[in-house]
Amino acid sequence: MFSQNRRDRLNEKIDIKTLAEEIEGVQWNGTVCHCPWGSDSRPSMNLYQATNTIYCYHCGKKYDVLWFCVTSKHCSMEAASRWLEKHYHIIHFENEDEDEDEDDGLTYGDVTDYFVRWVRTQNLSIQELKRIRVWFWQKPVVTELLKKMDLTIEEFEEGML
Repeated sequence: MFSQNRRDRLNEKIDIKTLAEEIEGVQWNGTVCHCPWGSDSRPSMNLYQATNTIYCYHCGKKYDVLWFCVTSKHCSMEAASRWLEKHYHIIHFENEDEDEDEDDGLTYGDVTDYFVRWVRTQNLSIQELKRIRVWFWQKPVVTELLKKMDLTIEEFEEGML
């Protein structure tokens, strides 16, 4: 099952206008362009920056980042999301859709190493880092691990630094 949180994260991190330019060679005229899959005589695709979506008035389809990639690459949502995550260096926890009760065998070192390696690959502002930190600590696997180790978030972060 594909997570809505995962889809939302892709839409937050990736600008659909840039994505359309990169994978389909779309040339924008302001917020409009020709549909890369249609035969429109006038630009029929409109960019809606507030929602990070594109709507094609020629074919009547609305695209977010994930759906644009699925359409462009002719692949599944899972394959498209993996490509986007890899191409744009976006983190995805394999178990984010699993039950909290499942023991995945992660250790303190595993979580620490994973988080630190990922953070170092990003060019995050302080604000983004704070947002990511909050998101990371809310992951069920992390909160369960901290409970098992009887640690607070602050104690865990001290061990990371």
